[in-house]
Amino acid sequence: MQGDWILGKGSLSNREPQKLDGLIKGYHEDMIKFDPFPDYVDILTRFRKERVAIIESWPRRNPEDASSKNMSWVTFEAILKRDGGLFKTTYGVTYNWIESLLVPLMELIYDDWDRVFSFELAKIEHPMNLAIRTVWKKYVKEMKDYFFNGACNNQLAMLADESISGIGNIQEELCFRVRDVINDLRDEALGAKDALMDTTHSHMVPIFRKCLEYSKFIYHV
Repeated sequence: MQGDWILGKGSLSNREPQKLDGLIKGYHEDMIKFDPFPDYVDILTRFRKERVAIIESWPRRNPEDASSKNMSWVTFEAILKRDGGLFKTTYGVTYNWIESLLVPLMELIYDDWDRVFSFELAKIEHPMNLAIRTVWKKYVKEMKDYFFNGACNNQLAMLADESISGIGNIQEELCFRVRDVINDLRDEALGAKDALMDTTHSHMVPIFRKCLEYSKFIYHV
């Protein structure tokens, strides 16, 4: 058989390593298929309703109070000059229009992400590790059967025994790597908040700057 190990009186098939390679590739494909936004249409619909109220709250001195009077032009201008970013006032109120716009969106997104990455994706870990251990156990048995059932001389069998004992940790290392990959995917997803914040801010900058040009004339009209 092509790819077999030819030693002494018999051959040791590499079908179990190939099976393990196929299993890992299959689970990798399953991970790629996970959709982090299965409910994105609903998310966008809900966010469109919220964003109007959020943007309407920006000029208010107290954004949380619909009856609050508008902030002073000096404060409004200061926020615009920071492109809607963080601004702390002398009267103890902190404004961050970009964050106020994105926090509700991220809360909606995280509901989906938490389910996908913390539960659905994690479901792969147990069956994948079980498959690794099953295939590895068969592979080790096949090696022992080959080396200790007359296919090799005693000296080679003793060397093989030492080698087989030494590779036992590879199985656990593979299982640890599975967990690491899943955790890395989860961490990258949770870290997307900063990227979304930066992208949204970059798109909003021209709007804030144009607003700065005209708002002096219309702000208190």
